[in-house]
Amino acid sequence: MLFDETATRLPPDADRARTDSLVLWQSLIILSDDANEDDAPALVPAAERCALDLPARYRFGEGDEYKGEICEISPLGLRLSGPNSARPGSRCSANIAHVGIVEGLVVRAERDSFVLGLIAPRRRLRRLAKRLNWQIRRINNDEIIEKRSSERVEMNYASATIETANGQTRLCGILDLSKEGAGLHIGPSSIHFWIGQPVKLDGRSGQVVRTFTEGFAIRFS
Repeated sequence: MLFDETATRLPPDADRARTDSLVLWQSLIILSDDANEDDAPALVPAAERCALDLPARYRFGEGDEYKGEICEISPLGLRLSGPNSARPGSRCSANIAHVGIVEGLVVRAERDSFVLGLIAPRRRLRRLAKRLNWQIRRINNDEIIEKRSSERVEMNYASATIETANGQTRLCGILDLSKEGAGLHIGPSSIHFWIGQPVKLDGRSGQVVRTFTEGFAIRFS
């Protein structure tokens, strides 16, 4: 049973949430020509929704955090199932495994799930679309052509230490790992790293070969 959407006056940002969510959906279908070589090609069909299966933690406003799951994406946004829902217009943020943090408004709600309409700059939406494309392909067991010569293993943000050439160290999370390199999440500190920079991951030498939002990829020496 849906909450009564007419009982809550939606804030002005509701129109922005609808627009940005549609941009994300369209970006899933047609990715730009300037995608990085390691990005997966678009897979999402021209349909009304697409299934997902991604763990997430979410909260409404400054309230408590709950464990949930992103179960689908549609032109309205991301459907999130969990122990708590909220009325349309409620502000919500979610930390999605392998994707990152998203923010927006609840645009549709049921007792055990709700649709989160995203609010983000266009550049951020396009990056989210690329990450979601990878996850959709993984869930659908479609073949992804890897340009790396060794198999990657997902590490689920395993804790590690990255060291720069001048001896500075920072904590990071390992996204994936192979014999040749690793993908790392380091948060806002990623601005201090650039392509070509020599680094050490837990003492193993390497070089930054690609950067992305709040992280970068390295190739071992």
